[in-house]
Amino acid sequence: MNQQNNELSPKDGFIVVADSKQAYNDELIIKKLYQPIMGIVARGLYDELSLRIQPRMNLAARRMNKDLQLALNVGVGSLVQARNRLEALGLLRTYTLTDEIGVLTIYEIKPPLTATAFFSDDILSSLLLSLIGETQYQELKDEFLYQKEIPANAQEITKTLLEVYLPDFTIPVAKNNSVKATLTEPLVQQTLADVLDEAYFVSLLQKSFVDQRDVLAHKADLVNLCLLYRLDELQLMTLLEQNCDVITNQVDYAAAKKQAYREFEMKLNPQTEQVATQEESTAVQTTPPTPPAKGSGGNAELLIAACNGMTPIEFLTDIKRQKGSFVTKNERIFIEDMVRRNVLPNSVLNALIHYALIVQKHNLLKVSFLEAIAVDWAQNKIKTPSEAFSYVRKRNQKQKEKAEQRKKALPKYYNGRPVVQKEKLPEWAKEEQKNPPRDLEKEAILKIKIAEQEKIAAENKRKFKERKRKEAEERRKARKW
Repeated sequence: MNQQNNELSPKDGFIVVADSKQAYNDELIIKKLYQPIMGIVARGLYDELSLRIQPRMNLAARRMNKDLQLALNVGVGSLVQARNRLEALGLLRTYTLTDEIGVLTIYEIKPPLTATAFFSDDILSSLLLSLIGETQYQELKDEFLYQKEIPANAQEITKTLLEVYLPDFTIPVAKNNSVKATLTEPLVQQTLADVLDEAYFVSLLQKSFVDQRDVLAHKADLVNLCLLYRLDELQLMTLLEQNCDVITNQVDYAAAKKQAYREFEMKLNPQTEQVATQEESTAVQTTPPTPPAKGSGGNAELLIAACNGMTPIEFLTDIKRQKGSFVTKNERIFIEDMVRRNVLPNSVLNALIHYALIVQKHNLLKVSFLEAIAVDWAQNKIKTPSEAFSYVRKRNQKQKEKAEQRKKALPKYYNGRPVVQKEKLPEWAKEEQKNPPRDLEKEAILKIKIAEQEKIAAENKRKFKERKRKEAEERRKARKW
């Protein structure tokens, strides 16, 4: 939205919002590709606005436009011109409103195009070429765009998300159920047809009041709902209808996601009549696991089977229930985010949850703690729960050995005091200690220096007394006056 100079007052307020935090690669593209076009003032405005982004929009927490002017050392006209340049390049969207506080400008920071998209854009690439010349333009193009030519006879064998991490499986829910997963053939692509019967679902959709075009435009949301909460065609259709605006026939997918989780959690929690048989179920164990040897039995194998056969939300809910707790909103969001980003296989993510809540005895999933471990496991290519438990055991053993080595390197103590080895001096050294040689010349010089210092101190003392006497005399004369 454009504003003229007289419409932008230094006393008016502004806030800054964005979809996400700026990435390092975005900053590099801004500096080398956009800055020659926008100019240094517009670049400074983009950086200044990026520093003021509100993670959560708060219209009351506004700053005045004069803050931007002071930071950039520019007038209103230059500020508006820089802002217009950012808007023209697609790096900024501007909104304005007036409320009880006053006029407010909302700046929405947008990320730059990728290097490939930038050089593919005829206008942007032509502007850059005309401003920096062909030589520098080609250097930048070589820096950002890599050459790749995959042979035409090469066959792609890349694994997909569902094929590697989320194979279709079922878990028996009878009283004496054991944690087993019945694996089927791996799926090839992450599409709606992979997680349910798409033709049947579309036929249900055609009979419903829900907007069919709107739903089919959100296939990614439907796939995530089915994968996270095990929904079939009828369940998914019911969920969409329950969260559909009857006026617009549009589905509120955020509300649908929340409802799916609530119903999923209720289904996982045991009912009153199942409490008596809870001990009979072979749920996730609540003791730290011992990585099993191949072919060995016991609780470790049941734990690994649970990791392989349960979704992370199921696994987390079951552990929380055993600990007499519940899954918090932040924990659910974290798990959903980890599944969506494919940071670790779901089975390894379950092992990570077990490590945090059971082995480390945390009451809540701490995001920073889990992400640090997830990065470590991903870098060490941990693909299965067994590998995860083995890796943790070896790492703990190494840390224990290092601690023992450090302990051995420390000095020994007796009754809280360090034991110091004492060496006996030879007889000639003892004689020198008893009768050290005297340096008469140094002693004479030292006596002279001491005498001089005593003389200086005495003189300073005399001057101090004289100054005090004069001050007292002046005060006495002043009182008489």
